[in-house]
Amino acid sequence: MTRLQLVRGFSYARPERLGPVGHVACAVVVALVLLAASACLQPSLHPLLLPADVTFDVRLLGEWRSDKAVWTFSKATDDKEAQALFGSRSFYEVTLTESGEVAKLWAWVGQLENTQFINFFPDDLPVTIKSGFYKGHVIGAHTFGRVRLEDDHLHIDMLDSDWVKKATNEGRVALGPKRWPDGEVGLLTASTSELQRFAREHAYDEKAFGEHVELVRQKPHP
Repeated sequence: MTRLQLVRGFSYARPERLGPVGHVACAVVVALVLLAASACLQPSLHPLLLPADVTFDVRLLGEWRSDKAVWTFSKATDDKEAQALFGSRSFYEVTLTESGEVAKLWAWVGQLENTQFINFFPDDLPVTIKSGFYKGHVIGAHTFGRVRLEDDHLHIDMLDSDWVKKATNEGRVALGPKRWPDGEVGLLTASTSELQRFAREHAYDEKAFGEHVELVRQKPHP
């Protein structure tokens, strides 16, 4: 993990800092790192789960396979910045391998009432960018969804951006989406408390959390 990246992920960055280049870079981050999910993931400026909400389930550790990719969950290496945020709580490093390409995310799990959720945040871009000026325009986005484990099957139901767009246009939800100029992708700007209220209200909505990823265990954690 790059220094302070996880800290920045929890900071409430100002939406106006997302200039046109930042918008594109943020979309690229989400597209590149979530190799096994579809293009309908809903990015968010703020996380759904804060450190105080985090739990750790060792049963997620190990190697899993979807139709297209291998997901490897491991316990994240201790980091001073992460320790300052999570304390004794642990979180996951998720490595996605697809068609010879490797990408990494950080993930943490937490319970909101009776539903368990997972929050993803990207590690570095899979390509090396030396320009510090350019890097200043790249902002990683959070994505989140429901997660449940049934024997050797891990079900992840991510928030669907098409559903959010439709529900927003109909006035059914208000999560502050700011749209790219092409209008196809929106970045949620709602606060964590607002996101949690939404997640509780729609926890059992199969259409809202309609981006399904099913993983089958390949190798248990040693």
